[in-house]
Amino acid sequence: MINYSLYPAEMVFEGWDDFTPEYRIFKVQDDLSLMVEKIGEGRYRIEQVISSDPMVFLKQDFTPGNVIKPGLQLQS
Repeated sequence: MINYSLYPAEMVFEGWDDFTPEYRIFKVQDDLSLMVEKIGEGRYRIEQVISSDPMVFLKQDFTPGNVIKPGLQLQS
């Protein structure tokens, strides 16, 4: 990564190594689980789709990067 900044690299990247995302795995159906990252209060971003059914990967609702709405009920 190239850093174009007026500030020293130590200042720009301070605390960079301390960040650890909070991942959870939600079981949506019998053959579908989602690995998600918590991005806010009750909001999660899909990071990985875990399924043995290849058709699940074609569904737009389960695309990695999508944010799960707070009203969506998932079993954890």
